[in-house]
Amino acid sequence: MTKIRYLLYKSTEKWTNNQKERAAILFTEYPEIEKAYKLVNNLRNIFNQKKTKV
Repeated sequence: MTKIRYLLYKSTEKWTNNQKERAAILFTEYPEIEKAYKLVNNLRNIFNQKKTKV
């Protein structure tokens, strides 16, 4: 369970092949977790965007 929890803290770009496999299994069994992960990942991307001065 720890390995699965750790991958949820990382963005999908930083996942290893093993983590991708674990995520596929997890998201198949628990689609609600996939929805929540995608929402968090989208929010993370918003905050990581570089802001430019106007």
